[in-house]
Amino acid sequence: MDEVFAAWMRADRKRIGWSQQRIADATTAHGRLFHQTQIAKIERGDRKVSLAEAADIAAAMGSSLAVALGYAEEVPGRLERANTVVALSDAQTALTLARSVVEAALERVVNAP
Repeated sequence: MDEVFAAWMRADRKRIGWSQQRIADATTAHGRLFHQTQIAKIERGDRKVSLAEAADIAAAMGSSLAVALGYAEEVPGRLERANTVVALSDAQTALTLARSVVEAALERVVNAP
């Protein structure tokens, strides 16, 4: 399973024009923390991947484990779904950062002499 999934992930990543970092970000946005180095190790076959991890990575890429392992056909619109998840995650990160900036500014105003 590891080799089949790694080959699909590498080929599909290149086909859709994603970097390893983008897969890591998308997978993290889906709720499973991954770093680019882990994605690279999986692609090279240097790191085993559990079924749950493979399913999460495939979902983050807008696909499914069944497609990744060759048991099903790809459904239309998958790249758009994956890009939407990443965009929502980026927006959430930006909002969190903006909230921190506003809270820090408010703290300075409240504590000003």
